[in-house]
Amino acid sequence: MANYGDLAERLSAQQEQEQTFPALPDDRHCTAAEIFEQLKGYVAQEIEKANVELGKRKLPALERQFLPSYGGKICLTFGPYLLGLVDFNAARGHVTAILAGPPNATEIARKDFPLDDEKSPAPIAEAIVSGLLMGRF
Repeated sequence: MANYGDLAERLSAQQEQEQTFPALPDDRHCTAAEIFEQLKGYVAQEIEKANVELGKRKLPALERQFLPSYGGKICLTFGPYLLGLVDFNAARGHVTAILAGPPNATEIARKDFPLDDEKSPAPIAEAIVSGLLMGRF
């Protein structure tokens, strides 16, 4: 029999670990992959902020889906209609945000965001989450 309390504690610890951003020395430059890992944490924070406001207005929650077939990608849903997918392109050092919706999961919007080790990925996360809620980037 599964102990869901223990599983919830593990999940909570994992989410807290994803949302902590280790401070890097000033002389160290981040790789695009490291910046993408930071972006995942910032997206989680933006989802939490958005869900507080959505809950106040009795709207569906914005959720991150962990789909095994989409390894390394960030999949977000807003209700049963909109799907956001954030894909990391290591060769270009970019992330591509794609918004799909009805009918038939048609692509609605797409935007490339360059990852720069000089800038925080927080504005990218904000643009991705707000773009999903607005239905455009």
